[in-house]
Order: sequence, then C-alpha cells, then structure tokens
Amino acid sequence: MTFKLFQDSGMISKTEVLSDTSRLHRDTTDVIIYLGRYYIEMLKNGKFLYRPKGTGQGKRSKFLHIVEQFMYNQINEDGRFN
Repeated sequence: MTFKLFQDSGMISKTEVLSDTSRLHRDTTDVIIYLGRYYIEMLKNGKFLYRPKGTGQGKRSKFLHIVEQFMYNQINEDGRFN
C-alpha cells in the first residue's frame, strides 16, 4: 500500500468509536482512523500524536503529515502491509 493511499484513508472520528479508550492520552479530543484500524490522536493543544502501544512518547507534531509518515513507516517496517 502506498503512503498516499494510506494517508487518504484517514477519517476523523470521536474517541468513542474505539473499543478501548483507556490507552488514549488524557488530552485527546478526537482520533483519525486509517485502514487497518490504526489511529492518530488529536490533542486539545492542536498537536497530533501516534503511540502504537498507548504509552510513552510516541511521535507528536503540530503537522499531521509528519505523524502520518512516521506511523506509516512503523507499520511498513513491521511488515503489516504485506
């Protein structure tokens, strides 16, 4: 899957659509869900956050495309798109 196809699959949703919201950052207002049910958290300070395990630093930026590229690379490295 190309990065552009993956990026275009993102849809903004309320956090309630996730089966487990306990892993979300306390400042998460919404999530962007992508193919494969991967998601990026939208924080109330305007930044975006990807933490695949729900803990730790993860990748955070005020620019969505930076976090999307990081997430795509992580998923691709793990072979989950193959």
